[in-house]
Amino acid sequence: MVKLVARTPAKDSMLYRRFGDGRAILFGPHALLLQVMHPVVSAGVVQHSVFREQAWRRLHETVLSTATWAYGGDEGTALEARRLRALHTSIAGVMSDGSRYTSLAPSPWTWVFATLVKGSVDAQQYFGRPIPPGDLYLLYTQARELGLLLGIREQDLPDNWEEFLVYFDDMVDNQLERTEAADQVLDFLRHVTRPKPLRFVIPNVVWRALIWPLSYLSLTVTTATLPPVLVERLGLTMSPMQRGVLAVFRTMVRTGYALTPPRLRYAPAVVLGRVNTRRLRKQAAKADAITDLKANGEWDEAHPWTFAPPLKRLNETEA
Repeated sequence: MVKLVARTPAKDSMLYRRFGDGRAILFGPHALLLQVMHPVVSAGVVQHSVFREQAWRRLHETVLSTATWAYGGDEGTALEARRLRALHTSIAGVMSDGSRYTSLAPSPWTWVFATLVKGSVDAQQYFGRPIPPGDLYLLYTQARELGLLLGIREQDLPDNWEEFLVYFDDMVDNQLERTEAADQVLDFLRHVTRPKPLRFVIPNVVWRALIWPLSYLSLTVTTATLPPVLVERLGLTMSPMQRGVLAVFRTMVRTGYALTPPRLRYAPAVVLGRVNTRRLRKQAAKADAITDLKANGEWDEAHPWTFAPPLKRLNETEA
């Protein structure tokens, strides 16, 4: 077994060319449902967020985060990994059975990453052609190397793609449940709420008319692509009309991507990753500056938009 080396994907590596493929966004709800069916992930979502109010923000942050992993370079990946771990440090508590949990435990932390890797692969194959086995081997190996930078230990994911599929199926069959968070996600897909910036621009009745086709299509794709055992577990069904709509949509996406130059398929993710890296750099610099100000007694907690003069200087002035 070759020992992994923690590193970001090199330009034109298999992960670089595949991970940010635009078709992955079509599997976004699919991956999210798989994540929140993990009991620990569900507990964190239910106890530490209001999903319906934060659904659009969560989607936005997930897209930016995954783009930064693959295309932010060493700096972007390091900054995003630090942000994610800081964000999840406080997500802990007690589950319904009385056991304690933390979102940074190996099982839920690894599972979320695994759903994003497999979702990206499955989306390209479902809305395109099968990925050659050799390409899958390289992609998965490079994904594990990237995972090391995000805090996923080498032993947390299987050694190769075939064993990864066995791990994934075992999680689906024996670990995933119909959880409260999963029901919240399905309710959101059925009744997509307006993003906050649009609530004063688009009347609710207009929004519902505009969003219904997207909602219907998203729920249809998600139902069709989930493992059958989870479809049954969640009480989902597929009507003949949904199957017909899906067949047409699938053909449209396949045709569109067949005509799209390979580099353009992941170009938007490259741009997002680089732009977000610059944003994270500014935030980190600001946070470090504030930490220094606090250490020097120059930060006014009551008015954080101003800088209090150093305590020593104040004392000298009063004297």
